[in-house]
Amino acid sequence: MANIRWFMMTILAALIAVLSLRFYLSAEATDGPMGFHLLHSPIAGYLHFTLSPLALAAGAFQFRKSIRERRPAVHRALGYGYVTSCLLGAISGFVLALYSPSGHIAAVGFALLALGWIATTSAAWHAIRLRRIAEHRRWMIRSYALTFAAVTLRLYLLVAGVIGYGDEPWAYSLIAWICWVPNLLVAEKYLVPPAHPFPASART
Repeated sequence: MANIRWFMMTILAALIAVLSLRFYLSAEATDGPMGFHLLHSPIAGYLHFTLSPLALAAGAFQFRKSIRERRPAVHRALGYGYVTSCLLGAISGFVLALYSPSGHIAAVGFALLALGWIATTSAAWHAIRLRRIAEHRRWMIRSYALTFAAVTLRLYLLVAGVIGYGDEPWAYSLIAWICWVPNLLVAEKYLVPPAHPFPASART
């Protein structure tokens, strides 16, 4: 089951990462908010729309146990790439949020996502520098939950479009929050150890 979940997560991450880089191939891909940011904040725009997909793709493979144990050099290299892409992607994302054309509610949602992304990724990096492996993994789960907002954002936008609310400003403002808050809640739920009805001494 764990392998199936990882496989599905990785396929979604890779797909969205590739689609997110489409603006390098076609000017038509820059419609909407992406086009606005590339026009008005080109440096932040290109940094965010280039590095965030790389973080999304690299981060998925950090959870593969076989890579961590059998290919530690690959794991470290992907980790350096992930952290760098996250931090630069988050900083540039925060800049874009400040000038969001989608209203204040969406701007605050994306700005808090960027700040949370910086905080969790920095904590993961700090923990591994101190060789606190368990703590590092916990912060990495939180960090990638926020990175995965790139996937959930597009899934919610797709659903909104299908049910006829794709062009509604309130829908985009809502998605700016639900693309990452539930992800983080799920991560925290996963990190909570299971409750046992009996003390350890009483279990067989």
